[in-house]
Amino acid sequence: MIYAISALINAILTSLLGFLVYKNNPDRVINKKYSLFCLVVAFWSYGYFFWQISTNAVSALFWVRFFMAGAIFIPLSFFHFTLLFLNIYNKKNLIQVGTGFFAICFFLNFTPLFVKNVTSKLGFRFWPEPGILFAPFLLVWLFYCIYPCVLLFREHRKSSGIKQNQIKYVLLGILVGYTSGSTNYFLWYDIPIPPYGNFIVPLFVGLMAYAIVKHRLMDIRVAVTRGMVFGVVYILILGIPFGTAILGEEYLSNNIGDRWWLLPVFFSVIIASLGPGIYSKLKNKAEWALFRQQKEYQHTLVELGKRMTLTKNINDLLTWITRTVTTNVGVSYTRIFLWDDEKKEYEYRKGYGLERRQQHDIRLDEESPLIKHLKKVKEPVLKEELLNEFKIKKTEQYNEAEKYIRNTGAELIVPAFIKERMNGFMTLGTKNNGRIYTPEDIDMFRILAGQAALAIENAEFYNKVKQSEAMLVQAAKMSSIGQMAAGFAHNINNPFCGIQLNAQMLSSFIDGENSISDEKRSKMRNALELIMGNAEKGSGIVDSIMRFSKPGTGKKRIAEMREIISESLKLAESKIKGGRVEVNTDIEEGINILGEDVQLEQVFMNILTNAVDSVVENGREKKIFIKAVRDKKKNAVVEIIDTGHGLSKDVVGQVFDYFFTTKRNAGTGLGLALSYQIINSHGGSITAANSKDGGAVFTVTLPLA
Repeated sequence: MIYAISALINAILTSLLGFLVYKNNPDRVINKKYSLFCLVVAFWSYGYFFWQISTNAVSALFWVRFFMAGAIFIPLSFFHFTLLFLNIYNKKNLIQVGTGFFAICFFLNFTPLFVKNVTSKLGFRFWPEPGILFAPFLLVWLFYCIYPCVLLFREHRKSSGIKQNQIKYVLLGILVGYTSGSTNYFLWYDIPIPPYGNFIVPLFVGLMAYAIVKHRLMDIRVAVTRGMVFGVVYILILGIPFGTAILGEEYLSNNIGDRWWLLPVFFSVIIASLGPGIYSKLKNKAEWALFRQQKEYQHTLVELGKRMTLTKNINDLLTWITRTVTTNVGVSYTRIFLWDDEKKEYEYRKGYGLERRQQHDIRLDEESPLIKHLKKVKEPVLKEELLNEFKIKKTEQYNEAEKYIRNTGAELIVPAFIKERMNGFMTLGTKNNGRIYTPEDIDMFRILAGQAALAIENAEFYNKVKQSEAMLVQAAKMSSIGQMAAGFAHNINNPFCGIQLNAQMLSSFIDGENSISDEKRSKMRNALELIMGNAEKGSGIVDSIMRFSKPGTGKKRIAEMREIISESLKLAESKIKGGRVEVNTDIEEGINILGEDVQLEQVFMNILTNAVDSVVENGREKKIFIKAVRDKKKNAVVEIIDTGHGLSKDVVGQVFDYFFTTKRNAGTGLGLALSYQIINSHGGSITAANSKDGGAVFTVTLPLA
């Protein structure tokens, strides 16, 4: 009876598994083939059940032939499933030959040539006797059992990651299934081994179902451990009641009476209620013993998540995250990409470990297929999942994304979201021990990514506040310097006025003095004119400084571009002459703009002083070219071109950022940032690039008045 019950359990579980896998994805061919395989195994199991409960030889022989009708097609259906599972399409001839052979065997199965009769063997009342054609059938049947195993083993050696783990599950299932199923054939040839393996046939089918349905599989060691623990508990729950019933039937019947069966039922109820608790406790202890290292690094990641929010420095935070993950989890590398609002792209910010190829300059915009996929799924994705996605959508962009993933060896990509916004992602390489990322690992990284996103946002906000404070301090300093400059200019302007007045008086005195010769009078007059000219020039510069130092009124007026650039050149004159820089101007006449001239003079003075520094540092031809024209869109376009060393790619992207400077301790990093704001407030634009000769080109565009 116990074999009949196990066969019924096999039949029900196999039918259920086949149905669930089919419902999981009815359109997927491999799911259909697996469901067909389950149907064949269920057909065999149902026939096996009715055979075991048969009461006469005729009925038993019918049900033997019935379950053999299913058993005949088990290896063929599994072989077909294996070919689809491994994407092998050049074995159709074997499928066709097998289909024809087993179809013939199906019809012969109902003749004495295949199953002769049934007889009593080893406690079984009706065990089948093989016919003359059964042995040849069994040889072919074994070939179709073994050959798929060979194909799976070969593919297992070549594959990696998820696919390799799926193959492990299927191979383990085959080992369990074929080993347990083969115990049925010993008694056919009078070898006294009962079919004990029937009890674990559902494990065979279940492992295969798990391999198909689950994209992220447990580590194979987890499956084996849990399976063994479940098997022990399963045997305990079924074994005690059945053992009590079989071995103690006579004793219990004599001492308790006709209701002796209530005692085994009572035992089964008690043990079944304790079963889940026993299984959970044994499972946890066994997994801790086997996966202690994994549990420890998962605990480390939990602690990392708690402490991240305490770190305010963004660079220290990213370094800490990448080093902790790489070192404690034991991966080849960890990299972090963050969203840049100004550049509108995800750029590499921090990494730790050894990558397959160094690609720190990678930037991904929102249109990248990788970014689109991460935003769509909003959860960690494994390499195989992405490659399968890209394989379906085969375009040039997807080819680039696939190339990036393969080249960098990224095994797991973890996006970091705050609500609906993805502010970055982390890529992890392969584990150093060669194992896969388990569902527990992925869940842990999902939680860590959310905590990291908040910590990074907090750190960036803190840095922005610190920058704002520094800007306020710097603005206060600049305001103080401006006020001081106004005072200095006033004091300096008075002597210039005195010099001019006295020079004019001395000139009048010379003209009226008859004792001075004409030659001396001419020389003295020339000298006085030079003094008055320089004093007037100095007074003009002081006037410019005073006007420049005054706070802006916010009122705009029509100003001529030639006048604005001329004033800017006066402000930068001392630096230009000190660096012995030649300035050439080509300014179209009549270019009028509506703006605050003092602010615009500040912009051009900032650009000019930077250009002077660049050409002086470069050391070769020291020239600056200023060109101003009208364009077709009714804009004034001013180009300031220098012969300096030009701008690197990184500098071009940051040149207008606050506090960014290439002058080390000599610059504040505010000049061009403020210039950018001023031009924007005038409805214009300012860009930085390199000329064809290698120097820098700053282009200012402003609307005409």
